[in-house]
Amino acid sequence: LVSGVAASHMRGHGEHTAGGFFAAPAPGVTYPPCCEKACPEGQAKYYSINKLFNMCGESCIDPSKQWLYKIFEPGLTRSNGTYLNPCPHIKSASAGYGYYSEYSYTAVHGWSFFNVTVDLYKAPKVSL
Repeated sequence: LVSGVAASHMRGHGEHTAGGFFAAPAPGVTYPPCCEKACPEGQAKYYSINKLFNMCGESCIDPSKQWLYKIFEPGLTRSNGTYLNPCPHIKSASAGYGYYSEYSYTAVHGWSFFNVTVDLYKAPKVSL
């Protein structure tokens, strides 16, 4: 998800396919959150942690295509289903940071024929 997790989100219908790189939307381009609700039938919630940018990304993808997504996002992990949104319940491994509880933005990673819409969360700094 974060450094390239896969899953295209067709607004409202949620069809997801794989994608490829970590980047914020272009200036002036915004996307509404894609994945704060339950995944559409036939898809599951996945997340990934990007340690370089200290962010967590989540999206809905077809589990039968996970092997393909993992090529671009080795840290891709299927949520255990305990939480609708897994990122806010994952603590950052970086010293001085809390949980990935702050929604940052939604981005589309990849290319026109191979892309993913992902909600990205950051971990706020905490007092030690």
